[in-house]
Amino acid sequence: MTTARVQLRPYQTDAIDAIRDRFVAGNDAALLVMATGTGKTHTGLTMVEKTIRRGGRVLWLAHRDELVRQPIRAWEGLAQFRDAGSAGIVQAGSRQYGADFVTASAGTIGRAPDDPDGALARVMSGSDDKPVRLLVVDECHHYADDGRGMFAKIIPALTAHADRLGISPPRRIGLTATPERSDGRSLAGIWGDGPAYVYGYRSAIEDGYLCPPRFVLDRMELPDDVAAQVAAARESEDGVDRETARALLDAGLVEWTIESMGRHLRGRSVIVFTCDLNQAGLITEGLRGQGWRAAVVSGSTPSGQRRALLRAFDRGDLDVLVNCNVLTEGTDLPRCDALVMARPFASKVLYIQAVGRGLRLFPGKTSCLVLDVLGSSEEHDLTHAVGLLEAGQDGDREPFDGMTKRAIPCTDGDEIAKGSRVGVEPREDTPEGDEREWLIMDLIVGEDHRIPLVEPIPVARPRDVVGDGDGKIPLPDLLRERRRVEAHWVAVPGSDGRALVSDLGGNGRVWLVNVCRGDDCGWMAYHIPRRAHKPRPLDRSPLDLGYAQALGDDLFRQAEKLVRRGAAWRDGPPSEAQRAIVQRDEIATTGYTRGDYSDAISGHYAARFWAKHGIDKFQREIKG
Repeated sequence: MTTARVQLRPYQTDAIDAIRDRFVAGNDAALLVMATGTGKTHTGLTMVEKTIRRGGRVLWLAHRDELVRQPIRAWEGLAQFRDAGSAGIVQAGSRQYGADFVTASAGTIGRAPDDPDGALARVMSGSDDKPVRLLVVDECHHYADDGRGMFAKIIPALTAHADRLGISPPRRIGLTATPERSDGRSLAGIWGDGPAYVYGYRSAIEDGYLCPPRFVLDRMELPDDVAAQVAAARESEDGVDRETARALLDAGLVEWTIESMGRHLRGRSVIVFTCDLNQAGLITEGLRGQGWRAAVVSGSTPSGQRRALLRAFDRGDLDVLVNCNVLTEGTDLPRCDALVMARPFASKVLYIQAVGRGLRLFPGKTSCLVLDVLGSSEEHDLTHAVGLLEAGQDGDREPFDGMTKRAIPCTDGDEIAKGSRVGVEPREDTPEGDEREWLIMDLIVGEDHRIPLVEPIPVARPRDVVGDGDGKIPLPDLLRERRRVEAHWVAVPGSDGRALVSDLGGNGRVWLVNVCRGDDCGWMAYHIPRRAHKPRPLDRSPLDLGYAQALGDDLFRQAEKLVRRGAAWRDGPPSEAQRAIVQRDEIATTGYTRGDYSDAISGHYAARFWAKHGIDKFQREIKG
């Protein structure tokens, strides 16, 4: 086996190509919109790597400490990045102005940005031979184009410092999952007229990169005056306004939330969103009284304690994290398979960010249940998973010629084949709750010969049918088969969720284990070759689960025998060899397919290894 790398997914490659094309066309800024959990950070870091390898330096800005440190952790944890150049942070206690890759908060950089001795000037002049060529701004929707706020001074200051140094101003890339602001302020002047590339929730769910949300409305009946107050609720960085939070508290929201969670969410890993810290504390106390392992995370929680709580949730040692406005951005908790909306969401942006917390993939997770106790899902019309932020949907209701993305059943029992050219028109009076807002009217054969259908077929765009602009991919490429090789991961019995395994056939097994190196905790990928007992780390530092999985996936790209997630062979009957192993070792299976037997066998032998060696054997292999 060669060294594993985190490979780009097809849409990430498309995104980088689109941004490059935007720059080649003469633009100095590009906006990248990607759904939460689909790899914005990795896509951004790949562009950082390319810039550094070409002799430039990069400044990466974020608005919160966690988001400042997150890309550094990934950079230093993956050989493919750290080999490209040095990385450092500029903030209190850390002044690594000359690093090739510098991350900082917008607050630090935006403080007196024109000052020739300020932080921005020092970053710009931090190297004599490597100029800053690229500025990346994470969660860029926080910065509007109206001259207000600290960030508004950074762009002209960058240009001024570049002129002083005799270099070109750095190009700009904005990263976000939600390219709009709840206050209506525009982003256009900073990031251009529109996104360079969009990969929305609809596409990510259909492509298998996110799990679908399943919405459950268990709505609390409110007195008319409280309902009116909720409808007019004001939001800030600290949560919902005090008057609305108090009114909901008096109306019994805490008790209703706890009872509803008991009805719907037992056995799940839950994140609860609340109005304020007082409500969060009361819910936590009530849940503990009902036997839940629950904890509060807030903006006032010390950073070390917050990391410990997130780590406990990630390992399955906590059932519930109750929070107020701290887990909407920059938090990767793929174990979460349930969300509770125990607060109003006046902001659609904030609501989408909250829903996105639960959509990351995790072994055994098929969906994320979103428990709504105040009706926010109705207010934002997100009762369907695919309704989130898809490109080309809003306002685009003109007839178009497109292509079917899958086989479409007809009313007469026949079907329209995948890849057929079709004429599509908007559907009038779509029934409430029906996402099929378009009608296939005719088939297109030859150059433009149209065969009208006896009865139009309702379809959803782009789930069933696609046209130019969907996903920012040219129509001829929309149905192109793309080679995806991703491992099928199985939770190791007896590991309490701290270990996952996938079988490499004759090449052994790949493990993902939740470990710690000092205070740095996360997931590491290991390869244990066949007939060997020593785990070989695929890199040197704990990472987020998504990165660790991607390293494991890369071994499958290099292996001769590929055991892929969702591969067709898994649906067939078990082989005679599998039957013999299951019978000989008395292995319990959960199903009767070849995939079920494969999972049971992998889990059985991995459990024996774990019972004998435990986590210590993996922990010892981490390089100091």
